[in-house]
Amino acid sequence: RGSHALDCPREQYRILTGKGVIAAAGLDVLCSEPPEHDNPLLTARNCFVTPHIAWATKEARMRLMDIAVENLKGYMNHEIVNNVAK
Repeated sequence: RGSHALDCPREQYRILTGKGVIAAAGLDVLCSEPPEHDNPLLTARNCFVTPHIAWATKEARMRLMDIAVENLKGYMNHEIVNNVAK
């Protein structure tokens, strides 16, 4: 449908609530943040909006801390850990 369908919350709402193939949507990012108070996606029954923190599960945060600790240990021991520039 072109970029308008992606950029306009009202068009997204129409697609979500109309007869179509999209049963539901989970959104972590919106076109404008914070969203406008009248953004229809915020009240759509089949649209779930998270406050831009969907990545932050307990498991993800624990993995992040494990990596940070390993990187710090490597730094303290003058070892290269997690070198992404190879």
